[in-house]
Amino acid sequence: MDRGFEEDWSKPEPPTFRTGKKVAVVGSGPAGLAAAAQLNKAGHEVTVFERADRVGGLLMYGIPNMKLDKSYVQRRVDLLTAEGILFVTSCEVGINFPVGPKDVAVRGNFCTLDAQGRITDRRAGRPTTDRCKAMVEKLRRGLPEMPTDRRARFVSEYGLSDYAARNLVADPKLAEFFDATVKLERSPKAIANLVMGELAAALKREGITIDRARISPDQLADIVRMMEAGRITSTAAKEILAEVWRNGGDPEAIANTMGLLQVSDEAAITEAVDAVIHENAKAVADYRKGNDRVLGALVGAVRKKLGSGADLIAANRILLERLKA
Repeated sequence: MDRGFEEDWSKPEPPTFRTGKKVAVVGSGPAGLAAAAQLNKAGHEVTVFERADRVGGLLMYGIPNMKLDKSYVQRRVDLLTAEGILFVTSCEVGINFPVGPKDVAVRGNFCTLDAQGRITDRRAGRPTTDRCKAMVEKLRRGLPEMPTDRRARFVSEYGLSDYAARNLVADPKLAEFFDATVKLERSPKAIANLVMGELAAALKREGITIDRARISPDQLADIVRMMEAGRITSTAAKEILAEVWRNGGDPEAIANTMGLLQVSDEAAITEAVDAVIHENAKAVADYRKGNDRVLGALVGAVRKKLGSGADLIAANRILLERLKA
């Protein structure tokens, strides 16, 4: 740790995204500093209130210098300050700074986390264990889902790889967009591929964040739903997403307009195959003599007749059956 600071390895890492929510942390001891660091990393604006004249609580006033040099505490505080955390000292919350629900709301804080230590005899007015547990649970419910918890949920609940989960969780808003889409269409892996692929590329290309994206979770869910039902290919899904991004609109209507819905009617495919065989007698004869290279041209001709939404697997199968007949 010392070497990390000495050689400038430990550098401030401010969050890349802010949620717009403000959190007050009361107390700047080990628990308060740890909580402030995690909340700030999650993108919240954090203010730490400390009743003493210096930040650190027990670290600063409860441990002798010979056991813990106070410069070690201060360099950590300086790092947190550089990452965007605001520290307010000589401020005793509840006495010279009221902290009732109305007072917190007036000061614009989304919620308050109490991490104070005691300065009186612990036996005096000590709350019961049940009350302590209830208080902790209430505070826990008020906190947003932490990145590590969200990543673990994406892996266990949605079956994503750790790599995919980490990429999504790196941007809290992108993770929320993904979550909202999965609630509409339970195909998390397909959704993750499009979010991390085409959608992330569009965001990066235009230098905007997901909250300004020109596609909604509902529209993305519609695209994936058609793909999972076999009505469009994965390539068509990307084309539809790009069109929605450019001009908006209903994904299914776009798929119809662009001719991207797969033709899976075997009667229609067989009719197209027969027409291609009739129109390309020389290529058919060459294939039957052993020239496999002409097969690609014949498949292309079938696809041209059926449109880009042709079910190529079925088309290939029927074409081969006809050529070998």
